Amino acid sequence: GGPPRARVRRGGGGGPPHDYETMAESRSVQGLGQGASTTSSDILFEEVIPVHVKEFDKQERVEHLGFRISLCTTQAGHNMVKVEKVLKLQLTSEKDSFFLHSLEVTEDSFQRLKHDQSILVDFTDFPAHLIELLESCIQAKQEAQPKFLCVLSTSKPVAADQASASPSGSPVGAGGAPGAALRLSSVGDDSATSVVGIVETNQFKHLCHISMKFQPGNDARIKDYLSQRLSEVRAARMDLETRLSAEEAASAELRADLSQAKLDLGAEQAARKEQDSRFETERQGLLTGCKQELLSK
Repeated sequence: GGPPRARVRRGGGGGPPHDYETMAESRSVQGLGQGASTTSSDILFEEVIPVHVKEFDKQERVEHLGFRISLCTTQAGHNMVKVEKVLKLQLTSEKDSFFLHSLEVTEDSFQRLKHDQSILVDFTDFPAHLIELLESCIQAKQEAQPKFLCVLSTSKPVAADQASASPSGSPVGAGGAPGAALRLSSVGDDSATSVVGIVETNQFKHLCHISMKFQPGNDARIKDYLSQRLSEVRAARMDLETRLSAEEAASAELRADLSQAKLDLGAEQAARKEQDSRFETERQGLLTGCKQELLSK
């Protein structure tokens, strides 16, 4: 019973996912003064998934894009009593470092999303169910006609008066394509021009489980994202260097132990050979004495 717990996946390896409470990576930054704040970020999900991309003025295509979900907790104020949780979603491409679509969902903005799209779960359970949908997309990628598909739709920016005239629930996409099932959500900046959703296809129609208004990466967001990833790579490199140094020290100790073991084995073999030679000499002496005793009788 109960909703599934969020799990963290990485890379595209075949290993099983792990419970995020024990496997999530964390980072913390602390400020100074009365306005000091402490922010911790846990990566709940990070995987390359197939995405049906419908970009403005470009041909529709399916690409394998990185989808990251991280949960940030911020404590602010003089006594660190104000706590705010933010769910960060990022869609990136390994082929293009400047490809970035992102969204930050606060507990307040989630309530609007929950109301607009008739979501039944609370903010705390939302990441686990979203990850479950993304994993369904991963599992369906081998199918000729995937039952679950993640869709990214971008549209041409419109003027403010045109945007106000268009209802927020208007479909994104046209025809019978999966993108047609996506609808704009109230989560995100009104200037956003991309929508990310998860669509399930059955024999009757395309059923959109969720659609969220993402923010395409501008210069500031991309720089911030690349700076963050560079910090992560540097931290990972330092961690690998530390582990490598520890492994090299352990390997050197094992080699020293092996060398000593070989010396001990050589000494043991020499002692055993000397003992065998002594026993053989004693045996030959006993045999000779027995023969002489028999002949004297």
